[in-house]
Parts: sequence; C-alpha cells; structure tokens
Amino acid sequence: REVLAFAKEELLTSMDVEEERKNKFRGKLYILSEDSAWQEAGIGHASVIGTGTNRRLQFKDEESGKILHDRPVFASDVYQLQGEGERKTIIVWEDQEDQKDWALSFQDDEGSQAIYSQICHEPGRVLPAPKLTNLQDLARRIALVNPSQREQVAGELAEPEFLAELRETFHSAEDLNSQKDLSTIFQIVKRIFLMSTHSLTERYLAEDVYEDVLGMLENDDTLPPEKRIPHREVMKEKVKFNDVLS
Repeated sequence: REVLAFAKEELLTSMDVEEERKNKFRGKLYILSEDSAWQEAGIGHASVIGTGTNRRLQFKDEESGKILHDRPVFASDVYQLQGEGERKTIIVWEDQEDQKDWALSFQDDEGSQAIYSQICHEPGRVLPAPKLTNLQDLARRIALVNPSQREQVAGELAEPEFLAELRETFHSAEDLNSQKDLSTIFQIVKRIFLMSTHSLTERYLAEDVYEDVLGMLENDDTLPPEKRIPHREVMKEKVKFNDVLS
C-alpha cells in the first residue's frame, strides 16, 4: 500500500509539473527606465496564475526560479500586443498601480498569444474578446461549445460590445489584408449562424450590422478567390428593394 501510495503521489506530482510547464512560456522581461530606455529585467517563464479577479501575471527567473515579477492582471485594454506584421511576440503594458511600463518579449508568438489570451479572458465568460490576437481561440471555443453553455455563449455573442469589437477586428483584418484572420472570422460567423438561434440570426442580419456580417462571409478559404461570392457588392448593385404598398 505504501508503494502504491508513493507511486500515486509521484504520478500526480509529475502531472502537476507537466501542466505547469505547459502553462508557462519562455521569454524576456523588460522595464522602461526613467531615461525611456527598455532595460532587461530577466530571462525566464511567464504565466497567469490564480482565478477570477485574483489572477496575477507572474514571471520567474529561468535559472533560480526566483519570482521577478508578480502583479495583478489589470483590465484587458491595459495590455497591447506588438510585433512585426502578423508575428506579434511582445506584450507591453503600464502597471495601473505604480505607473511603471513593462514588456514581455517571447521566443515565438505561441507564448505571447497564450498569455495575452489568458489576460484578456474575463472571469465568468466563456468566450474571449474578438480581438485579432484571440480569433483562433474564439473560433475553437464556439466550435466546441458545451451544450450546457450554449445559452450563455449565445448571449455573449449577441452583446453589443462583442459585436462592435468583432466588426472593428474585421475592419482591421481587411486593412491589413490578413487572409488568415479573415478566414478565421468567416469560420466564426459561419458557426454563429450554424447555432440556429433565431435571436442571434436576427441580430447579425439587423440593418445596422448586416453589411459587415456579409463582408465577413466573403472569405471562405475552401473556395478559390474567384469563386467566392462578393455579398456586399451583390447587395448594393444587384438587389433592389421595393416599398410595400398598402
């Protein structure tokens, strides 16, 4: 029994270590000096620990394991994802309590995307905000929504703030000509309609948003560009609306 108990404890410990490893990402921590120059504050691993309103952004030294940074997670708009082109590997922010400027530079965008997504995901919500940096995660969550969460997800998708940010992200993707992001937005909107919720369908085809939504549905990457339907152009040039006579 003692051997079995020891083996079980060892297994659980190794699982905890593996889970912790998966949730930490290697990078460099920087702080902005009084001379407005970025100074390296350490090389190590970043992670978001805690739950709900008690979440904290933590950075541990790679060699010693010493905690070099441990601060609360502030509102999502405090953090900015930066980089070159579509490769966003840097997170910058100003600490809202001590007004110091910090930056995390990751080896690859997997780390920056994961940490940024954890920062921006509000406690109590199923879906992350529809930002460019969260689109893959958002598409995955909508595709794999649990039946017990279906009603909550539909409610979040219909929120004015969510729809406004989705439209803004769509405009940004078009401005950047980011085919990868436009394709992911297509998948997101397609899955929203496939949820077959009357209130959602009605909201996404409402007069104030339908033109943008039709634009989002123009980017089906399973079709060659010449076979994709330019829905907005069709609506403007080929569809005529007639007044109903009483």
